[in-house]
Amino acid sequence: MLQVLGAGTVGGLLLGRLEAQEADEPPFVLVQGDRCVPVEPLEGDEPVAELYDYTYPTDRFEGSPGSDGTTYSSEGTTDLQRDRTSILFLYDGPEGRSLVVVHGHLDGEEDEGGAVSFVIHGLPDDGEWVVRDDDYRSPDGEVEADDRWDVDDDPHVVDWGYVGGRTDGGAFRGLGPDPEVRIDPAFNEEAARWDDRSFGRIERWEVLSGDRADVDRYELDLDEPVSILPGPCPDDRAAADEPETPDDDRDSPDSEEPARVVVDADTDDNVETDGGVRVREGVELDGNVEAGGLVELEPGAEIDGNVQTASGVLLGADAEVDGNVEAGGPVELGEGAAIDGNVEAGGRVTVGRGAEIDGNVESRGAVTVGPDGEIDGNVTGTSVTVDDAGEVDGSITTTDG
Repeated sequence: MLQVLGAGTVGGLLLGRLEAQEADEPPFVLVQGDRCVPVEPLEGDEPVAELYDYTYPTDRFEGSPGSDGTTYSSEGTTDLQRDRTSILFLYDGPEGRSLVVVHGHLDGEEDEGGAVSFVIHGLPDDGEWVVRDDDYRSPDGEVEADDRWDVDDDPHVVDWGYVGGRTDGGAFRGLGPDPEVRIDPAFNEEAARWDDRSFGRIERWEVLSGDRADVDRYELDLDEPVSILPGPCPDDRAAADEPETPDDDRDSPDSEEPARVVVDADTDDNVETDGGVRVREGVELDGNVEAGGLVELEPGAEIDGNVQTASGVLLGADAEVDGNVEAGGPVELGEGAAIDGNVEAGGRVTVGRGAEIDGNVESRGAVTVGPDGEIDGNVTGTSVTVDDAGEVDGSITTTDG
């Protein structure tokens, strides 16, 4: 039997087939080399700044909108973060489409921080970075973040550096319906801030796609640029049918990597670990610390004992170590911090504004004393720089390293 269909019916069938084909095509793709992966924006009802939830001391510093706190990190994307991993994704929110970048894992047990530089081409002139993590300063301009944001002209250049257990990144809103963005990445040793501190290594770069509750992850090459384009994939690029990144199990108790010890309440115990140690803000640890990773004291934290680590030591503002410090990496004292003992460091030693070391300093790197900073002892380093308002109350010796 021959069935005759009217023109309207045929048109409807063809339109339905075309819509079905288009539904199978990703709205956007990411191209890296000869690979092409689908990118479906994550969606939500909150503006991207709230999604990111950049948390830092908003009562003390001026910067991006965010929540008041001391993590200096993205607290809104913790479900997406992974240890030693940098992620990027598109986000469709009530104020438009955004590009979101998050490096690291807040409170990640195996995350030792990292350094990243991105050169980003093609961001629209009428868009803006609504989150710049970290880009803040004190009202008087005397204290500001170390990350560098050069985003007034195309390309945008951002240099990030963050310590273990924190994150870094940003959110650019106003990407538009047909983005053509290229990111030239530099991770670890290639990043501009790699030598600034004792940063850990980023081992994985991922683009996320789809439903936030069950997101697809595609692993990217750390050394190759990527382009984000409207879909479908270019003819000369091979489309990826399935996410290539396996389930992340590095946070499991069975991981061979040493876990970070977080001290979040006053204690009289010693701490011995192959991993890093973080002492929370205002917490007092009345004992010695022996660690294999970074030892970090949040603002106002105190260790009433000696510190020995194969990595670096980082003291936040007004933090204190009432003992000697022996570190395989750099030692850095934030504003008003103090070490009441001798310091031996395998890397640079930085004494911030108003900070003090009440003992001798031996460094296999450079030694820098900031305004109103003081070292009450002898100093040895590859170079020694003392601010006009700083002081060294002892002899100064420079070495060849």
